[in-house]
Amino acid sequence: IDTQLSTAERPRVDLSDLLRTLVTRRDPLVAAALKLQLPAKPILVLGSSDRLWQVFENLVDNAAGFSPPGDDVEVTAVAQAGECVVKVADRGPGIPEAHLSRVFERFFSYRPGSDRREHMGLGLAIAQAVVAGYGGAIVVRNRPGGGAEFEVRLPLAGGQATPSVEKGRRAYT
Repeated sequence: IDTQLSTAERPRVDLSDLLRTLVTRRDPLVAAALKLQLPAKPILVLGSSDRLWQVFENLVDNAAGFSPPGDDVEVTAVAQAGECVVKVADRGPGIPEAHLSRVFERFFSYRPGSDRREHMGLGLAIAQAVVAGYGGAIVVRNRPGGGAEFEVRLPLAGGQATPSVEKGRRAYT
């Protein structure tokens, strides 16, 4: 992954559109209700849409897998201070304090009461490698009242500001 990220071109990706499509496609497949909150303006980052899809699909699927059926998984994104902040939060059991520092380790998997053989413990390690490869960071914390929240920070694509109209076309300046 590191080699691919270091040599791959990094086109602009509309992260708002990617998250909207992901949540729309995943919602019928998971028992949790997926709630998406996005700003009105597109959020543009540099990277591979396939790799970014992999990151957020993993986070959404994990959150949905730990959420009681019918509970919400909240996916929010904002652009602030030159970066995009995406949060994926659930109301599941949370992560024991002793495991919080280990969740991004390769081959580490903590799934209370389930068959651990189904999970290789690579998804979050891959997500962290992709996010770091794009100059970002990913952290996890427990939520007050129960559940976990993963926060991904990625630099915004250069030149991103407010949309403007240029000869009848939408352009970004």
